[in-house]
This record gives sequence, structure tokens and C-alpha cells, in this order.
Amino acid sequence: MPRIPAKSHPSARMPLVDALKAIASQLIVLHHLAAYGPLSAALQQAAPGLVGWFYDYARIAVQVFLVIGGFLAARGLSAHGDGLAAPPWALIWKRYTRLVVPFMAAMALAVICAALADQWMDDPSIPARATLAQWFAHVFLLHGVLDFDALSAGAWYVAIDFQLFALMALLLWLGHAGGQLLGAFRYLAMLLVCTLAVVSLLWFNRDAAWDNWGLYFFGSYGLGAATWWASERRRLATWLAVRQARATRSRSSGGMPSIELITSQRPSVRRRRFLASVTWRSTPSRRAGLPWAATSRVRVSCRV
Repeated sequence: MPRIPAKSHPSARMPLVDALKAIASQLIVLHHLAAYGPLSAALQQAAPGLVGWFYDYARIAVQVFLVIGGFLAARGLSAHGDGLAAPPWALIWKRYTRLVVPFMAAMALAVICAALADQWMDDPSIPARATLAQWFAHVFLLHGVLDFDALSAGAWYVAIDFQLFALMALLLWLGHAGGQLLGAFRYLAMLLVCTLAVVSLLWFNRDAAWDNWGLYFFGSYGLGAATWWASERRRLATWLAVRQARATRSRSSGGMPSIELITSQRPSVRRRRFLASVTWRSTPSRRAGLPWAATSRVRVSCRV
């Protein structure tokens, strides 16, 4: 197995990112409590307004994880945006093993708890006994693609996270290789990632049939990657040359995304600030955790 290259960034913790993940995770837990099980019905009677808010809006916190996932992937795989020189297979395998071991342990615990709950109550939220094929589909993170029922409500996200990381790694590798063929063009890897992000927002994310694939979510993931590259590059001339990049919604399409990337820098101040905001209307999807009925807005602010 080829040697996995060292990370191209310092391993310093980012308190703001950690805080955002902590808050988002708790909102998702509250959404699940409001959506599943007998506790949901009891809470609905006690506080219908609050439960309704958690059900409708707390799931939007998944977008935080998608954007942060792309931000950290860009930071770890290609901090300067010049791509991956070595083939990414070892990195993808490492990511898979890092995800699947705790994931399957959690699925085993979920199945045991469901079996115990099935002995004490009769509730439609309790899943049926898992089949062998269902277990194997989860082991290979293909349960959504192969249309198997998930063993847990959040199992879909683990599979999507792996797909997004693999897509990012492949694009960075292809971008680096292609850049070398074009005469050491360093920005091809970034261009490929940002292009696929725009295509995801304009095409894949508007078709709910794609919501078992990482392409459906790559718009948010790519936005996170662009945030890292725009805020951390030593040479910001490329980003400053393109002050704003917008894809405005077409009147005839009835739901095209509107994307805005803004980069600002004061020459007299070392601190740089990058603001990225994305507003779009997404086609209704089966996935809990994404904005369906109302316009969603993701805003990421990073200071260096």
C-alpha cells in the first residue's frame, strides 16, 4: 500500500468550527426527537410550537456539517489548492476505515436497542429485523444507493460523507495531474472542485432522485472548500480579481440557485476575512436535515 502523505496544514484546533459542530449536532438530535418515536407524540402534545420548529428548521443544521466537511477536507488534502500529487486510493481507504468501524459499532448497538424496544412496545418507528444483505450494504456504505432501509435515522449521512470525501480527493488528484500536463497550472484542482459545486447546485441538488449520491450535496461541500482556499491562500490576487461570482435565479426555471462569494482584504491589516453565502431553493428531498419548503441560507465567516 502506498504511503499516505502527511497533512499539508498545522494540526491546530479551530474553536469556532468545533463550536459550530457542537451546536449543529444538538439541533439534529432535537430534530430526531421531534420526528421519531413515542417521545415525539408526547412532546407534540406538551409543546406543539417548539416541536414543530425543531422538526421544520433544526434539520437545516446538516448544512453546517456539509460546509465544514468541505472546509476541513480542503485544509487536510490540499491547503494551498494545488491538488494531490499522489493517487488518492490510500487516503480514501483510510477515510473508509475511519468511518465504517465506529459506524458499524453504532449500527449494532442501534439494532440491539431496537430489538429490546420491540419487546416492550409496538411503534412504527422501530425497524424490522435486519437482513444479512442489509448488513453488508451498510458495511460498504451502499445502503442508500442500493435502496435498503437504513438501520438508523442518521446512517445516510455517513455514506454521503464518504462519497463527498472520495469525490474531493479524486478531483484534487485529477486537477494536479491535469495541471502538470497544462504546464504547471496550479489552479486546475480548485477549478474542478468549484465547477462541480456549481453544477451540483444548478443541476443535481434540484433533483431529489440524486439524494442518495454525494453529487446532490457537493454544492455545500465545495463551498466549504472554497472558503478555506479563499481565506488561507497567501496570494489572494486571483480571488480579489473576481470580486463577486453570482449565478442568479432564472425567472423561467422557478428555483435556480443564487450564489455569492465575497472576498475582502485591508492592505494595512494582516487579518483577512472571507465571507461566503449561498442562497438557494432546493427540490424536496427524502432526506431529513435539508431545507425543503423555505429558502435556506448558509453563511460561513472565517478570520485569520
